[in-house]
Amino acid sequence: MATSIAAHEVTRPPAIHRYTLASVLLLRAADHSVFAGWLITRQPGWLEIFRAGSVYAIVDGVLGILVAVLIVALARSPSGRWLVLMTLVDGLGRLGVGIVLRVYPGIPTFVVTIVSFFGLVGAAATGGGIAAMTVWVLLRVRAGTQWSRRADSLFDPLAAAALLSFAVGYILFVAPPTSTHDLYRLATAASSVMAVVFAVASAGAVAYFHQRAAERVPPFVP
Repeated sequence: MATSIAAHEVTRPPAIHRYTLASVLLLRAADHSVFAGWLITRQPGWLEIFRAGSVYAIVDGVLGILVAVLIVALARSPSGRWLVLMTLVDGLGRLGVGIVLRVYPGIPTFVVTIVSFFGLVGAAATGGGIAAMTVWVLLRVRAGTQWSRRADSLFDPLAAAALLSFAVGYILFVAPPTSTHDLYRLATAASSVMAVVFAVASAGAVAYFHQRAAERVPPFVP
């Protein structure tokens, strides 16, 4: 499957699409940064964390769906379509969690409901993380030494996000936070790491497209 990049003669997507993708990824980093900063400076209570977190989850979910839509406009390879699928599922999941918490604000107030909620979210996040990591490893093995020259390289930040999702999901499922301090630490750590991941993804997207432009090669073509 070692088709040459230069052998593909397809039209490169408009620059606005490429930089819009990088900008939306940066907005996701900003969303997580603001939430982490709010947690650190505000030191909120249990219910306040859920109320504010639901808003940030909705924003992040919408941005995640937008990222998937933008990748559709740029994707030219099977790996690009895998990236679209996993980004879309992740965005829908985050949006769904935020909406559920807004529609049912009483979930965090009862032990039974919050434990069930943590269990469902944890199981979904763990499963999604394992699936994303598996796809990343398979694509990495398939690409071999061509990894750094392919659109597959944009999967690297996804792998980091998948690993974090697995870790957070496992914690929520096996040992969910039972105090405000535990919830605060978990939310702050997860949001801080995700902010870095999406910032790196944004910078990586810009660097990748600049490299492709310099080589006069269309992006997202294996």
